[in-house]
Amino acid sequence: MRNIIFFSLFMTITTGCGCRSCQGGGAGIGYLLDDQDRKILKEVSPETSAKMQKGEPLTVQDVIWLHNSGLSEETIVRYIRDTKTSYLLNQLQIRKLQTAGVSQRVISYMIDTGRYTPV
Repeated sequence: MRNIIFFSLFMTITTGCGCRSCQGGGAGIGYLLDDQDRKILKEVSPETSAKMQKGEPLTVQDVIWLHNSGLSEETIVRYIRDTKTSYLLNQLQIRKLQTAGVSQRVISYMIDTGRYTPV
């Protein structure tokens, strides 16, 4: 298996689809983060912050940055759930998450998303 993460994104939030082609659309994650979280996230990773504001899928590295910025595991899991992101993680990616200190709950949730995705 290659070191590729497959994503599928379907927005269920009615304020916008979150796709790149929608100028100014997208629901973002404003309801998940308070002002302090947003400020910290923009400082740690402006790219990840921008992805989240557009409702785009997160990479493994994005999840690590979110963890390192101090966002709760509940917030990370909720974002992955709300964006219906699906991950097919390999052992190297799982070890990278574990080494970075990402909680087992987040890692397990990410693994589980790949189990229920149609091929």
